[in-house]
Amino acid sequence: NRMDITEELLTTVRKGTVGDLRIASLPSAAQFLMPEILASYIAERPDVKISFMTRTSPTIHELIASQQYDLGLAEPRRDLAGESYFIEEYKLPGFLAINTSQSIAQKANITPQDLDGIPFVGLYGEHYTTGQVKRLVEADGGKFFQRVELQTAISSLLFVERNIGYSFVDSLTKASYGLINSSRKNIVFRPFDLEHGVRVAILVPKFRLRSALANALKDVVREAIISMGGVPIEDA
Repeated sequence: NRMDITEELLTTVRKGTVGDLRIASLPSAAQFLMPEILASYIAERPDVKISFMTRTSPTIHELIASQQYDLGLAEPRRDLAGESYFIEEYKLPGFLAINTSQSIAQKANITPQDLDGIPFVGLYGEHYTTGQVKRLVEADGGKFFQRVELQTAISSLLFVERNIGYSFVDSLTKASYGLINSSRKNIVFRPFDLEHGVRVAILVPKFRLRSALANALKDVVREAIISMGGVPIEDA
């Protein structure tokens, strides 16, 4: 009867086996990494439907704050969090992406001095990670030269493949590149720490009805970030 059908539907929703999810991700994870995570997630849940969008981090914050999406992955900001959505912030490992033909690619540990005068390919100059790389290179009198400015970090790796310059990426971007299966295989990644690090945040709306489905997906995304070296920021 109708009551039995309704109860069965409510039970499946509570268990997270049926329902719709709306997700937004920043570009560095949206092209390969998040689709990989989402495909694995819904493969075991045939009655789950997802809407997945790539947006800039400021737009994702606005979407989550307006309660339009169930989950967002973005660079953190603090002016709206707490009032309209929850935020889990993580510090990510950073890496220099270097073409194997460059002499410094043979070094296991690269210093800012090693980057003196080598063209940089990466995020626009105002981005906080580019600014940190620039300050490190110039701190001891080195020359920082940004040859290519981009909106997404993963795009920089195509330029590195062509030996246009080196790039700085986080572990999410590095993992995404690994999923591309590029035929060139001519990039090495070397650990490179920045003073303020690289940060990413999981965003969850505060007033949108959350299902077991959304909570389970948040757990999966959290586990993925931690598996790539993400460290929770306790005071976030």
